Amino acid sequence: MASPSKSLAFALVLLVALVGGLVAWLATGGGERAEALEVARPTSSAATSADRDPDASLRTAELVDVEDYGEVESTVVWPVQVDLQLLQSARFPTMAGVQPIGSGRKARLAGSLTARDGSGIPCDVAFLHGTNAGRELSSDDAGRFGATDLYPGLQVVELRGRGTPPVRREVRLRRNAETQLHVAFGLRGGVTGTVYKRGEEPLAGVEVDLGGETTVTDEQGVFSFPSTLPGRDVPIVLRKEGYATHTELVGVAAGFTMPLGRLAFVMKEAATLDLVVETAVGGPGDTTVLLLPANDRAQRDFPWYTVNPVRIGPRGRVRIENLPPTQVLVHAFHPGAQFTPPVSSVTLNAGQTHLVELNMEPTARLSGTVTDEDGQPVAGARVALEAPDRMGAALAYFGKLPTFLESAAVPQIAVGRQETVTDERGKYVLSAHDRFAPTRYLQAWSPSGDTWACRLVGTGEELVDLELGPVEEGDATLAVDFQRRFQGLPFEVQVNGRPAHAGVLPPDRPLVLANLSEGLWRLEVRWNGKTFFTEERLELDGRVERALVPPEGAIDGQDEETRARAGKL
Repeated sequence: MASPSKSLAFALVLLVALVGGLVAWLATGGGERAEALEVARPTSSAATSADRDPDASLRTAELVDVEDYGEVESTVVWPVQVDLQLLQSARFPTMAGVQPIGSGRKARLAGSLTARDGSGIPCDVAFLHGTNAGRELSSDDAGRFGATDLYPGLQVVELRGRGTPPVRREVRLRRNAETQLHVAFGLRGGVTGTVYKRGEEPLAGVEVDLGGETTVTDEQGVFSFPSTLPGRDVPIVLRKEGYATHTELVGVAAGFTMPLGRLAFVMKEAATLDLVVETAVGGPGDTTVLLLPANDRAQRDFPWYTVNPVRIGPRGRVRIENLPPTQVLVHAFHPGAQFTPPVSSVTLNAGQTHLVELNMEPTARLSGTVTDEDGQPVAGARVALEAPDRMGAALAYFGKLPTFLESAAVPQIAVGRQETVTDERGKYVLSAHDRFAPTRYLQAWSPSGDTWACRLVGTGEELVDLELGPVEEGDATLAVDFQRRFQGLPFEVQVNGRPAHAGVLPPDRPLVLANLSEGLWRLEVRWNGKTFFTEERLELDGRVERALVPPEGAIDGQDEETRARAGKL
């Protein structure tokens, strides 16, 4: 028989275990939601830039090849500029009345990264947040970069030059317009400021990020960047646990230090939001949640891109901290499911934790099997369903005008493009979303990416099987013969806005651009800032030739004084 002391000890241990179990049960919401609470952290640039570029298959055109013509003499100062833009690749299926895939990519960006002496710094430009997240641009050797096939909206980009620290900027891209982004490591400026909490009490220990450079406020709430890159709209982001993350755009003047007292910020006490997925219906995969302020015009001092998108596993829950006290709309997406209600509204109060339960029910879906050429199911294949104009579909879902995309760095959402992976039987499940795009493009890639399939899907189609086959890019060539020339002609080639090649063309040779994707292109040729040839719908299939007569100045060249002013002597 056990002694009284041992019985008492055993009872105490049992009581502690029961209490601990009860606390854990309550913390997870009890019942079936026994998963550990996951705290969503702000997305880092490293994690975001590593995301796969969803539009990579549309840009095989950038692999254009131009012959190296060697050293060629010329008295022509300004190069002839050949711009090619892919309108529709021949690899994708077509249907009357249906726009080409990627039709919403109508914004343009051009810029450069330069050193103190004005020389170019080769760099990569990574889109960290916004509608182009995951995209990267590469500059030429002169540090010039660009693209003409970007989605409009507010973007957070990072310039990564060779041998230079990363530089972060916000850019607003607009449809059918070009945005300039130039950063120079020249004369630097200084920025000082103070961070307060309510009541004008200085706030110490605040992490301050200014365009990619970071520091921390001291006991007086003061931060300082004694030497930083200048810029008109440099994003500053303030973070501290327990306070709502704060962001603004500040101007940094070259050769000038902003005096203390001119720049001050007040951080608000933060709210917390718990998101819980109550049901598990539809296809496999996570639930994707998008948080946006109810008044997108008023709430611009919080960087919503640091929390969006939120991903929650089946019957999971996630806690999001350091949110601003405001009314928030919760949009949720899951393959083969819809949420009731479709959009949840919650008013966040400072110092409080709020709970939103996301309930799913089945919805119109698109499903099928992905097989290889032998008819065998392919496990782990990527499958994507995309509206021809994904941003148009997104705006229709939100019920907003295009300017809405400039209010926050909004990520791509499922109604425009969604992606999943096949199970071990090669099966996939996606939401139909045909309300926002009656005809959509359905694509699949093998795990290695070596094989691919694509077809158009119409309204009401529910079961679509795909058979993977070789990726056929086509190999088109464009030969442009600039006639009546007797000397070399400097040239620059841009493909979809990306500086691709430059050189001097011999007088007896055409400019041959090889390895172009077959399809429909737009061709524009300029010299000295003026367009002298345009072909809006150039069909490239095999080898296509064009004979052009350039302006007289591109044939005869310029005098010695003009060449000297241009630094060509």
